[in-house]
Amino acid sequence: MTWVGTDRAPILGKLLSENSLTNEKGYVTSVINRLTYYDKRKTHMSKRPTIRDVANAAKVSTATVSQILRHGGNELISEKTVKRVREIAKQLGYRPNLLASGLGSGKSNIIGVISSRIDIRIMVRKIEAAEQVFSSRGYAVIVLDARGQEELEAEYVSFLARGLLDGILIASDTSPLLRSEIKALADRGHPIVTIEPIDGVEIDCVTVDRVLGAYKAVSHLLSLGHERIAFLSGDPIKRAIRDRYTGYEKAFRERGLGVDPELVVAIAAKNPCEEGYEAAREALKLAPPATALFCLSDDVAIGAMAYVRESGKRVPEDVAVVGFDDIQVGRYAATPLTTVSQPAEDVGKQAAKLLLDQIDGKEKRKRPRQIVIEPDLVIRCSCGAESTTHKEA
Repeated sequence: MTWVGTDRAPILGKLLSENSLTNEKGYVTSVINRLTYYDKRKTHMSKRPTIRDVANAAKVSTATVSQILRHGGNELISEKTVKRVREIAKQLGYRPNLLASGLGSGKSNIIGVISSRIDIRIMVRKIEAAEQVFSSRGYAVIVLDARGQEELEAEYVSFLARGLLDGILIASDTSPLLRSEIKALADRGHPIVTIEPIDGVEIDCVTVDRVLGAYKAVSHLLSLGHERIAFLSGDPIKRAIRDRYTGYEKAFRERGLGVDPELVVAIAAKNPCEEGYEAAREALKLAPPATALFCLSDDVAIGAMAYVRESGKRVPEDVAVVGFDDIQVGRYAATPLTTVSQPAEDVGKQAAKLLLDQIDGKEKRKRPRQIVIEPDLVIRCSCGAESTTHKEA
């Protein structure tokens, strides 16, 4: 196995919780004050509509409005009423007072999303989809960027036990310390859902079948006649990387072929485009060189294609390239990228619904729920297939 790349990429996005939480009430107040400040800026300091305004306009009780906007309604409220109340609330610009309702219910009305890499585009799509579901139920969402620091991850998880958050969505790889903290909280019944399986921790999870995705991609390349297929991999300590390798190896094994260890080029994945460029260099200088590159992500694949072109070779005539994720830029690359499509929005929405079920106390089960979503192989030009763009089951 070859390693390339060491520098850490700058983290994009803003960490809303920048300071250590030494004053819990002060923290929650500062969050709400910040939300209120921006709300006032948006409405030019005009009078803020109340729940009673919505109720009067919809000709229903304030309790009905609260039930609809906080819990999506119930079996006693018609779909027509739910739709009318939501439309009126939107027209009036009504937003629930999270701090006030939290003080009355003993809840914070805030959900934390813990991520160690909020600069990864596929992760952003999952988080945004989850945030839409949470917002529709009246929850504020705070993305807590741990920047890969174990102590910071553990502190963020502790917010749940301290009552600062009503639930946590884990959207990152987990360190041993974080796994220990998550297990302790989950065992005590705190609402936690992850979008990555956590080794040794039984917890509700929504994820993509990466083994199947990698298997589809590599099987396709093998069917096109390639046997020197390099895997531009990441850190094998991570479950997502191990899953990809398992699918990669399975495709070879089913055809009676072995995997050449030299063809597995590991990168740090902190600067994926740059590291993909360097990893492609390593794969193509092997003797004999790789004729195809299966990349851990589309960003890595884009960097790899750049090196292939700069080396005087052509994609896909000389080197086939397949990515993983199906980010938008891959569709419009100079050579449109064949890739494994992660249904990111579906993952985010289903994870959010699982977490809300936990918060609401619904569907209590002895065994954690695990939802595994099947990815598609999206065939474009970069793999050399003659067919036009389509999804392969």
